[in-house]
Amino acid sequence: MIDSGEEELLLARHDVQFPLDVSPDGKFLLYQTFEEPGSSGDLFVMPLEGERKPRPFVKTPFAEGAVARFSPNGGWVAYVSSESGRPQVYVKPFPGPGRSRQISIGRGTTPRWSADGTRLFFLNQRQVMMVDFSPASGTAVGEPRLLFETASEIGTWEVAADGRFLATMEVEESTAPLRVVVNWPRLLK
Repeated sequence: MIDSGEEELLLARHDVQFPLDVSPDGKFLLYQTFEEPGSSGDLFVMPLEGERKPRPFVKTPFAEGAVARFSPNGGWVAYVSSESGRPQVYVKPFPGPGRSRQISIGRGTTPRWSADGTRLFFLNQRQVMMVDFSPASGTAVGEPRLLFETASEIGTWEVAADGRFLATMEVEESTAPLRVVVNWPRLLK
């Protein structure tokens, strides 16, 4: 593990890579790569200790990645794939082997884990959804349910350790004019 505080080049490749997450033990980097121009993204992992040889984690003809996260215990990765024809949240055991399991229904993006790994949150456009998750079996416990809906699209977001949500949102400008009433107590007489 890199602990010197100095910059170090991890990958010297010509394709495009986006770092997504580091395993809770600090031993693996999870990243998205586009190996060929115009290709869909795939997920790769690279050990940060020993021989730093990247390996495919989820590599299919569909787009994977953009957002992927290790579970707090490091035993699962939640990610988004277009395999169903629209974005969906999947989980896959880490380091593997094992198959991916679809978690979201309808649509799902931007997965986030609760601090204890027993809940998985994701977005469905302006809706924040949640599903209970069994880290032991890697399965959703019940159906995803709506937590709340926002008036605007959610941008970047996180779930804090205490369960509160932190998010950036686009605020649309109001076209209604602002009216200021001066001397309003006189109107009450």
